[in-house]
Amino acid sequence: MQPWQSPHNPARHVPTATLSINPHHSPSSANQNKEGSFPYSPIFIIIMANRISGAALFLSCLGFLLLIHSCSGQIDGQIADLGGSVRRHQRHPLRFRSECRLENLHVLEPSRRIEAEAGYTEIWDENEEALTCAGSAFTRHVIRRNGLFLPSYSNSAELMYVVQGRGLYGVTMPGCPETYQSDESQFRGRQGTSEREGVKRFFGDRHQKVREIREGDIVAQIPGTAFWIHNKGQSDLVLISIIYTSNEQNQLDQNIRKFFLAGNPQEGSQGGRRHRTRGSQQETKYGNVFQGFDDELLQETFDVESDLARKVKGEDDRRGHIVEVREELQIVHPMIEEGEGWEEREREREREREREMERGSSRRRGSSSQRQNGAEETLCTMRLRENIDNPERADYYNPRAGRITTLNSFSLPILSFLQLSAEKGVLYKDAVVAPSYYMNSHALIYVLRGNARVQIAGDNGQSVFDGKLQENQVLVVPQNFVVIKKAGSEGFEWVAFRTSDNAMKNNLAGRLSVIRGLPEDVLVNSYGISRDDARKLKYNREELTSEEQGDIQERSKLLRLEREKSECRLENLHVLEPSRRIEAEAGYTEIWDENEEALTCAGSAFTRHVIRRNGLFLPSYSNSAELMYVVQGRGLYGVTMPGCPETYQSDESQFRGRQGTSEREGVKRFFGDRHQKVREIREGDIVAQIPGTAFWIHNKGQSDLVLISIIYTSNEQNQLDQNIRKFFLAGNPQEGSQGGRRHRTRGSQQETKYGNVFQGFDDELLQETFDVESDLARKVKGEDDRRGHIVEVREELQIVHPMIEEGEGWEEREREREREREREMERGSSRRRGSSSQRQNGAEETLCTMRLRENIDNPERADYYNPRAGRITTLNSFSLPILSFLQLSAEKGVLYKDAVVAPSYYMNSHALIYVLRGNARVQIAGDNGQSVFDGKLQENQVLVVPQNFVVIKKAGSEGFEWVAFRTSDNAMKNNLAGRLSVIRGLPEDVLVNSYGISRDDARKLKYNREELTVFSPSSRSARGLRRDDAAN
Repeated sequence: MQPWQSPHNPARHVPTATLSINPHHSPSSANQNKEGSFPYSPIFIIIMANRISGAALFLSCLGFLLLIHSCSGQIDGQIADLGGSVRRHQRHPLRFRSECRLENLHVLEPSRRIEAEAGYTEIWDENEEALTCAGSAFTRHVIRRNGLFLPSYSNSAELMYVVQGRGLYGVTMPGCPETYQSDESQFRGRQGTSEREGVKRFFGDRHQKVREIREGDIVAQIPGTAFWIHNKGQSDLVLISIIYTSNEQNQLDQNIRKFFLAGNPQEGSQGGRRHRTRGSQQETKYGNVFQGFDDELLQETFDVESDLARKVKGEDDRRGHIVEVREELQIVHPMIEEGEGWEEREREREREREREMERGSSRRRGSSSQRQNGAEETLCTMRLRENIDNPERADYYNPRAGRITTLNSFSLPILSFLQLSAEKGVLYKDAVVAPSYYMNSHALIYVLRGNARVQIAGDNGQSVFDGKLQENQVLVVPQNFVVIKKAGSEGFEWVAFRTSDNAMKNNLAGRLSVIRGLPEDVLVNSYGISRDDARKLKYNREELTSEEQGDIQERSKLLRLEREKSECRLENLHVLEPSRRIEAEAGYTEIWDENEEALTCAGSAFTRHVIRRNGLFLPSYSNSAELMYVVQGRGLYGVTMPGCPETYQSDESQFRGRQGTSEREGVKRFFGDRHQKVREIREGDIVAQIPGTAFWIHNKGQSDLVLISIIYTSNEQNQLDQNIRKFFLAGNPQEGSQGGRRHRTRGSQQETKYGNVFQGFDDELLQETFDVESDLARKVKGEDDRRGHIVEVREELQIVHPMIEEGEGWEEREREREREREREMERGSSRRRGSSSQRQNGAEETLCTMRLRENIDNPERADYYNPRAGRITTLNSFSLPILSFLQLSAEKGVLYKDAVVAPSYYMNSHALIYVLRGNARVQIAGDNGQSVFDGKLQENQVLVVPQNFVVIKKAGSEGFEWVAFRTSDNAMKNNLAGRLSVIRGLPEDVLVNSYGISRDDARKLKYNREELTVFSPSSRSARGLRRDDAAN
């Protein structure tokens, strides 16, 4: 199946492609400050001038003229913040994605080959389920000596890796000048002449920047920019490429379209000249876009003779998409330096450039200036290439095992625009890569040399792939699926493309891993093992292979999930109650039916966990964002952040009696427990759960610990489908009650199990991974565990954590600390505004220290308060910055008897209302002017209020208390009555004429309600109630 397709009417598509990268059309105001990142500078390349030919001049200028249209000849020195166009607030309409069927992955090989005069292209079948789920396609180009890959552009982002050889790579940027030109005195003999309006002049060739590429280079290709590649080496030039159709610059469909500017590409081998569109059997040709225009129009467009116009169309060309260059290309470009010692000189220049960039970064931090695009790159001068093949550049290195080099938007900023990154790995014989998963991306692994045994486990705890991966094969690793790689006897070398510009990896073994971050007692109770075995799991592997991550706010440029969104049918809403219960040893989970139309429209699911005294909710992670509210009780909440150290550790003198020993390589040492941060949670807390991070919860109180939770499958970090997937790291969760151990996938009647991800791996591989005995490896898999997903802790957990202060006066002291923190944050905010610096994550929080919890139950924290009606407290990304990553917020409300909440609607979110206590009459009106809900809402019920639908809530005789989750990190509400309402903002005469009322009535509408949001019962309501009481 060919990845190239000509549109039915090319004339309409060319401008679309060019505009997609125009910096003036991207929101450059979107600020991104990458302070704290340590970008790797590219290898400096020493270049020398060469000669050009008239044919090359025409070819380059032809693509340039087509792309720029009427753009100005030069970018005015401004910094192009390309990443800004992918910010959440400037999203394009959602695409369509069907459910990912990932029960059985397999290695992928090229499905066909397109032959051309001077090379060929191998194409992987883009209708393969794994590639479709990843929104990607995969190709391999082989350009023979002196071959030229014809100029073309695409609607999709593309990232290439040079497997072998060397050559020239040219790309034309819209609006950029031709900065490469020949020396007239040196090349006088081959200059051309121009005679227009009686003026005769000589000129040399002028064109845009040309880059040399060589083995190990990653090359970024921006959607809509035309590029060409020439093999100038002695051997074949081989490139592999991921074509990312899910990039947000693609406003067409998921089909891979290639727009050629020369030749007649469809005249390649007949076996490859047609391809099916994605998800269809329809075959479509591809070709030269100029063939869609009349000869006369082309002749007039370029002001050339008719014969030349026909050659531009190339209808008689039979060479295919890679043509042979008969004479050496005379192109103006610097040369890569070679010869003795050039590698050492290149490394020294690399180190000097890194030092210079670091000095520049320090100056920027000192001046609080805005860093827009790496090293202040502009659109015309940005780096599109970085070499990741140099062993000295490795980010992770073990002299006995191998190395891994990563490339993301910190080291090559253009990747933030493509929403892609890469990884190059080399494993020595029999070495193992720690079991790991990507929190926010898929990975496409291509094998360069050698082979490896690979196992992948999914959310159901079963193996979805177990086999050998070898040279020229591709394997897709879906987001959050756990993978283990073990090199074969010949070693293993690979390159992986990730569908995020800063892919975040979480390891399950080794230093800085999830297991290492868990407290010993959580492991003891999760796996039913001894404390010594827990220490073996945590500390037997000291190697480090996990990626350390930067500031969480750098994730704001990640792509929006391309999800299937059908029409929302909202004519008749109704209250929702749990549809099933999953029982476990020490508690249960109630689940609302995620196939309910309102929940599907909101891209959400809803659950309620009841953890009994001494219960432990087993460690797990999810592909979706989650926001929890503690309805009752208190407990401990732990989350393991990728790359963060174990900052909580026991005092050796205090806990000497329960310390363990480690005897490895003849060294005996004592140690206490070390793990990542543990937080206490209590009633009224909102707790944020980042997609892909493992968490656990323990009930340490005297009563049940009850939590409700919204699971937001539409969060941008979710690159899978709309199904709710739980990846457990312990136990055998499917062994809960039979009535609840299976669930239907969203929009399907198919039932799917879920379970412990380690059950998808062999005992031997787990044993080697953790460097433990076989019996302990089997306990980690938990296949004989019958306790379910919430287990009972037999002995008190011995976990290192600060205690929440109690006793007389502790609430007042806590409030005072809260007020002091707010004042400090306000002072910090003022300083930041004064210095015009970039606010990245609230109070300069880092990934490892960010706040994940905030209490919204304190009456003093209320944002809206009426002593006769009640109060409302809101929580958004201004008060808890991590919510901007989750794209969620919350509201806690308390209404007194008969009080009313002003009719209102959310401008940019849905709302899921959960009733904590009491009841209320609720009415919701939709866009058709009819009521879609009118009824009573009471305890433990959920009601979805769709975006822009107007809702009125009136408390019953027992009052009304609720918590609402909103599907935006800064949900904006518009009131229709009261002060600061829409009605209040309208001129009187608009009301008079809109409603056909008098001016006095218009004033009553505007001014009779002086309250802001929470209304006390009106005098009319009170009189009506008294009449009802008298009648009774």
